[in-house]
Amino acid sequence: MSILRLLIMLIIFAGLNLSDSKAQSAAGKQEQPAEKTTSVYYNNASLELIITNPFDGNYLVQVFNLTGTEVLRQDVLKSSMARVPASKLKNGVYLVRITPVLNQPSATFKIMVK
Repeated sequence: MSILRLLIMLIIFAGLNLSDSKAQSAAGKQEQPAEKTTSVYYNNASLELIITNPFDGNYLVQVFNLTGTEVLRQDVLKSSMARVPASKLKNGVYLVRITPVLNQPSATFKIMVK
């Protein structure tokens, strides 16, 4: 079995949490982590990333392949649901990082493109 396949299997089955588990605001209140309230999935029919983000504000969407190379980047302006065209993504596993512009924690999600 190749090392790349083994790495992909480990990422898929291990359920690695790649984002901060808790975020602390300046006032000392604990905020809900972004990965608990934001969702990301790949729609095979429309070849888009569908992102649901309850935070009111702008955010950056970055997609990385497993070697850490950024393959897609898009700014999203004040939208609770965004559709990011992702037709250039080849089959494989990717990491999607959502970074709010405001003082909110970023979150990283795994997606699989088939």
